[in-house]
Amino acid sequence: MSFTRDAFISYAHIDNEPLPDEKEGWVTVFDKALRQVLSRYTGKDANIWRDEKLQGNDVFSDEILSQFPETAVLVSVLSPRYLKSEWCSKEMTQFYEIAEKSGGIIIGNKCRIFKIIKTPFGRDESLPPEVAGVLGRILGYEFYHLDADNTPQELDPAYGDSARQDFLKSVTRVAWHIKELLDVMSSAPAAGKARPSIYLAECTRDQRDARSTLEGELKRLGYDILPDSQLPTDSVEYVAEVEKQLQQCDLSIHLVGSSYGAVPDGTDQSVVALQNASAVGVSRKSGLARVISVPADLQTTDPRQQAFITALHEDAGLQFGADLITGGIEDLKSAVLAALARVERATSIPVAGADKTLVYVICDPRDVQATIPLAKSLVARGMRVELTVFDGDAAAVREANEQLMTTAGAIVLFWGAGDDTWRAYQQSDIRKNQGARRDNPPKTITYVAGPATSKKQFLLQTEAGVIDASSAPEEQAIAALAKALGLT
Repeated sequence: MSFTRDAFISYAHIDNEPLPDEKEGWVTVFDKALRQVLSRYTGKDANIWRDEKLQGNDVFSDEILSQFPETAVLVSVLSPRYLKSEWCSKEMTQFYEIAEKSGGIIIGNKCRIFKIIKTPFGRDESLPPEVAGVLGRILGYEFYHLDADNTPQELDPAYGDSARQDFLKSVTRVAWHIKELLDVMSSAPAAGKARPSIYLAECTRDQRDARSTLEGELKRLGYDILPDSQLPTDSVEYVAEVEKQLQQCDLSIHLVGSSYGAVPDGTDQSVVALQNASAVGVSRKSGLARVISVPADLQTTDPRQQAFITALHEDAGLQFGADLITGGIEDLKSAVLAALARVERATSIPVAGADKTLVYVICDPRDVQATIPLAKSLVARGMRVELTVFDGDAAAVREANEQLMTTAGAIVLFWGAGDDTWRAYQQSDIRKNQGARRDNPPKTITYVAGPATSKKQFLLQTEAGVIDASSAPEEQAIAALAKALGLT
């Protein structure tokens, strides 16, 4: 698709009236900033059209209509006045209709209409019905903050340095996303396997800057990010949609902040807690890799949030499948990139490369001798057995064990001398491997050996398919393992 114009800015007259003692209105300042940043990103002068002769009488002109067939993106500055304006509604609907005939309004998973929310609006002020079905669920870009008493404060450089910095950060984010969409529209998709998809969970306001920073860097690296549309407000529909999107992803990232956050209708749990619970469920089923960020210096005055933070640290169930990061944004970035590297290494191995005759036995170094009877039995049944690699450079050891995990036809977690923390760590790696090998997951069996502990007994009594070698005769336990692996 080829267009002569990058973007058209659609706005209402009142939203560009200068504040007292200011020479330029908000839209003019936004326009200038967007042009400059987009030009830097594209390496050429951004071609953006805006009707600077806009009048307050809302008369729709043919001059405007003629711009749309040659325009790639519509940037709509939404406000109560915009949504009440016949002129603005026509601009949006006309662009929508023309875009549908010139490549579509949705390109990949990106929309050609960018919703710039300058001022929040009420439920009685809605998008035009012709476009509401598609655009109503598209995430917008908020150019305002809510103060302590929930009064909206617009991001306007006229309000001082802090507002100016937030304004420019938001403009930069919009410009980068427009640049990404222009790239997609101007060239065919790259050949080869798509990169992993990432669920970047909704977060509370105090974590939005960190989330935006992370989102921008991941998109720049070529990763698809979900959610990419507005999620439902009803709790049942919300959870269903979150689980659906999580199932499309290879990694989920959860940023935990100081406030409890939004609570959908029909529940008393916040969206942050609901997303984490849904991700735990998907991780248990498919091995979804996860990263949870809870900064060590995080403080909250909300007892609900404090209880959630404490539970994240202490409840293994809430941490299931996740790396828990307590550092800052750079630590989080490093953890995310490491998790993606593990996923990509696993998925880079073709399905045909899996060795159905290889059994990878994961054990503590103190259990090597105890695994010999089990290994002999498996070899006698035609299998090849490899134990955990312990010796060598740390990076080389890690790589060797990851290679065994991604090529083995079956994995046996031999839980003997290791403590419960050791087991949890190994299980986390196994789940990540299963998630990366969704099309060809290995059979995975937990083999519980002595000494007996209360945690081992709990596992044996609550989880199906676990082999008991801590109290049952060894020969009986090995026979049960062989049967579980389909070798009898």
